Amino acid sequence: MAHLLPRELESNLVSDMLTDVPTASKDLLLQRIKRDLRFHPFGIIYIDVDPDIAEVFIDQLEVPLTEESIYISYEPDTPDLLVVGMDTPLLDAVQNWFTQSFCDWELSKDERANLVVGASRTHYTFLKPYDICSKKPLQTLHIKRQKHPVLVVQTGWEEQYLPLRTDMCVWFEGCIPTLRHAILVVYERKRSNGSVACKVELFGRSPEIPRPYEIQSFTITQDKLDDRVLEITLADLFAGVPDTPHDPSKKLKLSLALLQESTSSVLETMDPDEAIASSSKKRKHAS
Repeated sequence: MAHLLPRELESNLVSDMLTDVPTASKDLLLQRIKRDLRFHPFGIIYIDVDPDIAEVFIDQLEVPLTEESIYISYEPDTPDLLVVGMDTPLLDAVQNWFTQSFCDWELSKDERANLVVGASRTHYTFLKPYDICSKKPLQTLHIKRQKHPVLVVQTGWEEQYLPLRTDMCVWFEGCIPTLRHAILVVYERKRSNGSVACKVELFGRSPEIPRPYEIQSFTITQDKLDDRVLEITLADLFAGVPDTPHDPSKKLKLSLALLQESTSSVLETMDPDEAIASSSKKRKHAS
C-alpha cells in the first residue's frame, strides 16, 4: 500500500536504508531522527527499508519515541518508514478527552470490566498481509483477552491527515473482525488569530467491506461551546466479539465540549505566537 502524502511530505523522501540501525544505540537513533526532522519538519519517509531493519528500529525506539511524541509507521509493501512529530500537550488533550469520556460512560460493572483503555504503544499483531506493519495509535480500547482493539484513536496536525487516513485502512483490514471504530482528531493552526481548530471524525466498519467509512465528522473551534457529541452503540462496539455480555441498546457518547475544554487547558501551556511562527517557518521550509 503506497502512502498518500500531502504536498509538504512529497519532497521529504529520504533515500536512506537505515542499514546501520542494528548496531546503533538508542540515543544515536533518536538524535538522528531529531536531526532529520529539523531538515524535514513535516515528517520523514525513509524509503526501501528492509522489514528486519524496520523491526529493530521500532524495537529500539518505542519508549523514547513515545516520550518525544514522535509518530512512526511502517509499510512493508512500499517499503517505507514514516516518521512525524506531534506537540505533546495536544496529544495529552486528546488522550485526556477520551479517557474522561470512557470514565463518564454509563456502563454496568461487567461491561466496564470487559473494556480496557490502552495508552500509546506499538501494535504488532495485524493479520496478513499487514502482519509486519507497525502502527502506534494514540489510544486504544480493547475487550479483555482480545489481541485486537475494538476502537483506536489517532491524532495529528493537518499536514499528517492523509497518512493517518491511510493508516486507518491498515487498522480496519488488519484487525478483522474485532476493530469496529476509529476516531481521528486533526488539529489546524489558525495563523490569523493564533487559535487552534480541530476536525473530529468517527469511522466505522462496513458490513460489506473491511475498509472504514465515515459515520460523523465535525470541525470545532475554541470560539464557542460545542454541544455536539460523537455517538457509538455498545452493540456495534462489541459486534466483533458477540459473546461478550453487554446491553445492545446503550449509546456511548464523546462530548466535543469536553474536547474543547481539554484542548483549551493544554493550549494555556503553549505559546500561540510561537506555535504559529513555527508553523509558518515549517511551511516555508517545506515548500
